[in-house]
Amino acid sequence: MENKYQKRAEKYNRLSKEANKQIRPVIYAKFILIITAIILAIVLYNAGLFIICLALIVAIFVGYFYLDKKHTQIIDYKTNTNMLANINSNALKRFNGEWRNFKDNGEDLNEPDHPYASDLDIIGKDSLFQWINMCGTPWGRRALAKTLLFPDEDSTEIIAKQDAIQELSKKVNFRQRLRLETSKLNANEEKFNELVNWAQIAQPFYRKTWVVALIRTLPVITLISIFLGPILNIIPIFIPFLLLFIQWVLLSIDKRRRSQYLLSIYRSNKSLKKLDGVLTILEKHKHSSMLLKSLRQKMFNVQNVLPSKQIKTLSTIASSVSNRNNMLYFLFNLALLWDYQCCVSLEKWKEKSGEYLKDWFEIIGAFESLSSISLIKFDHPDWATPSFEESSSHTIINAKEVGHPLLGRKSVTNSIQFNNTNPIALITGSNMSGKSTFLRTIGINLIHAYIGAPVYANEFSCQCMKLCTCMRVADDLQKNISSFYCEIIRIKMIIDQVKEGQKVFFLLDEIFKGTNSADRHTAAKTIIHNLNKNGASGMVSTHDLELDVLEKESNGEILNYHFEESYNEARINFDYKLKKGVSTTRNAIFLIRAAGIDM
Repeated sequence: MENKYQKRAEKYNRLSKEANKQIRPVIYAKFILIITAIILAIVLYNAGLFIICLALIVAIFVGYFYLDKKHTQIIDYKTNTNMLANINSNALKRFNGEWRNFKDNGEDLNEPDHPYASDLDIIGKDSLFQWINMCGTPWGRRALAKTLLFPDEDSTEIIAKQDAIQELSKKVNFRQRLRLETSKLNANEEKFNELVNWAQIAQPFYRKTWVVALIRTLPVITLISIFLGPILNIIPIFIPFLLLFIQWVLLSIDKRRRSQYLLSIYRSNKSLKKLDGVLTILEKHKHSSMLLKSLRQKMFNVQNVLPSKQIKTLSTIASSVSNRNNMLYFLFNLALLWDYQCCVSLEKWKEKSGEYLKDWFEIIGAFESLSSISLIKFDHPDWATPSFEESSSHTIINAKEVGHPLLGRKSVTNSIQFNNTNPIALITGSNMSGKSTFLRTIGINLIHAYIGAPVYANEFSCQCMKLCTCMRVADDLQKNISSFYCEIIRIKMIIDQVKEGQKVFFLLDEIFKGTNSADRHTAAKTIIHNLNKNGASGMVSTHDLELDVLEKESNGEILNYHFEESYNEARINFDYKLKKGVSTTRNAIFLIRAAGIDM
């Protein structure tokens, strides 16, 4: 994959340089045409060859406008190739683990008090969102965040998403073009929300049959009267002036509100033209997976008209609204009732397409979200596609050689199983041995499974469960609550979900570390037994080695695992490999001395 991204980046950089070389000759040609037009005009005019002079000047200016269009196309092409080179450069950084410097980490989309997001680095700094985010619009960012925070709970829907992600992972050009077009959109959410609201609020006056008939026919009658009156003197001259007066009165009625109505669409015109590019990308590509086919089909209206065509129609009307800035617009508007013509056309567009505008934005977001997730599959084809167990299955989780996705090549892999006979694992070990990382490894791979992504494992199967964590607990100064009490509230939330009949998988890191050893030991035993008794499964990490008795007390339903370290010439070494049984090593004193503190 590294080679592929490198080659694509080099290819687009080369194309950008080639485009840059084409710009200067076009500029020179435009300049030469202008100079030629001036010289020929003077020479031919002085020679009295007026018709030839006019014909040559027209021909030269046609050539100039052609070159001008060509100039714009080359600049657009150069911009596109530069952006595609940058997209591949970032993809290469992502593949090599340099993604932590990417600006958008989705922190603004995080959910307070979420059951696992902050503990598993799902959104925020150094997060799953920051790693995979390829969204260029607010709808895409929001769709991706929603998928990560509230994944599907039904295996059928997850498998449908897996198929879509599998298909998109192979379509590199489509994914990168989508990223390109959405980036050019530079979507201002507030502006687009204003556009959606505009599209959904009807203006009944401009839809009335008699109003439409009046607006369409009155200017025609007025123009005919001008031709028959002042020009041909067939009818009295006061008739066209009377009709123009009536049209002026009509234009004076509710002028301010009508201007605001037209201004709202005029401000969106540039964005509409770029939105056309995004929709065109989605329309051109046909898909085989049911989810992608369904999303694409939702884009079409009842008449099955292409969304891009509908947006082009709206953009054309918006462009005609922009004529209001022309100095001669008053006369143009007076003769044709142009403001009213635009209002009627806009309402006609709303009737046909307005209700679909919000859906288009959401579908763009859905494609962006799926495209972002699919890059995991593309970058890591060797990772396992998880399978799903029925809720009645004996197996809860079966993870073979599972590693932490965000650690990439640095991750050490381990295997573990959870089933109805052994639903809970108690993990002991000394400081820095890997207990917390392993809990997060299982947790984040479960999220991968639930969003349809591959997992960092050789083999992975699981049931669909509610994931709840209690790991990074801190004091809440605003609520005047200690970290210990915050932990109690968090664990109560998990117990409540279990008692409500939810299938819960929990991760408890250093349980009740904020209190004395005697209370911690008693409270931890009570909580773990409670969770086991009520049918929950999960993992608990602890320094409290005395909790090893839980395996015996639970008749083996709670199994002991541990991580350990070794010492070599006053150096500490961690292998981060999970082993059965209880830890027999401690390293706190060693680490204190290693930090230079005398003991």
